[in-house]
Amino acid sequence: MKRTLFYPCSGRDIFESVRSWMHIIDDFWFAEMSFSGWREFKSAEDMTEIPWRIPNFRLPGNLVSENETTLTGENDRIVPVRSATYHLKQFNKSITLNFAGGCAVNAFHALPVDRIAVFVNRGDHRVSGEGSSGICWLSDEGTTYFPEGMLQQVLSRMDVGGFIVTDGSNAVEALAPYWRQREFPADVHLSIAPVTLHGVQLRCVGMLRPKYGPTLVWQNVG
Repeated sequence: MKRTLFYPCSGRDIFESVRSWMHIIDDFWFAEMSFSGWREFKSAEDMTEIPWRIPNFRLPGNLVSENETTLTGENDRIVPVRSATYHLKQFNKSITLNFAGGCAVNAFHALPVDRIAVFVNRGDHRVSGEGSSGICWLSDEGTTYFPEGMLQQVLSRMDVGGFIVTDGSNAVEALAPYWRQREFPADVHLSIAPVTLHGVQLRCVGMLRPKYGPTLVWQNVG
C-alpha cells in the first residue's frame, strides 16, 4: 500500500521533506496557493492557462513522467495538480511529487487517499498574508478567515505509526513547547513528554532542521 506525505502551505520548503522521507513515502503532496500563481479555480473552465510556479530542486533519481490533472475539493472547488514521478535507484522504488495549487484546505479535502503517513506544517503564522496562511492546521482554534481549527481533522486521517512534523507554527501548545525559541538543546526531543490529543497519543521521536523553533517529529502511537 502506498504511503502519503501531505504538506499544506509549504511555500518553497520542499527538499528537506522529500530527502527525509523518500525512503518510506511513495506520494508527496505539497499544497500552496502560489503554485498556481495565487489563483483559485471555481471550475475547469477557469484553468485554461495556469501560471505554475513550482520550486526548482534536484532529486537523486531519474524523472519518469510528468502530468497535470485536477481534483475536486471542498464546496466543489477545483484543485489543479502538477505531478512528477521519479525512480530512485538507491531505494529501488519510485516516488511521485504532487504540487496542488489554490487553497490548501481544498487540497486536503481533495486528497485521493484516506490516510496520511506523514503530515508536515512549519514556518507559518496565524495572521494571513505576507507568506502566511492563517490556517491553524494543528490547533482547535481558528482565525478570522479560517474559523475552524484543523487539528481533529488531521488526526482523524493519520496512520497509526505515522508522523506529524511541526515547528509549533499555528499549533496547539502541547505540540509547540519551543516555538519561536532560537536556542534549545540538540537533543531536546528526548525530554519532551508524550501528549494525547483527541484520543490520539503522540510521542516526540526526533527532530529536523529548525524553522520557528525546533522542528519536532511526533509519532502517532495509538
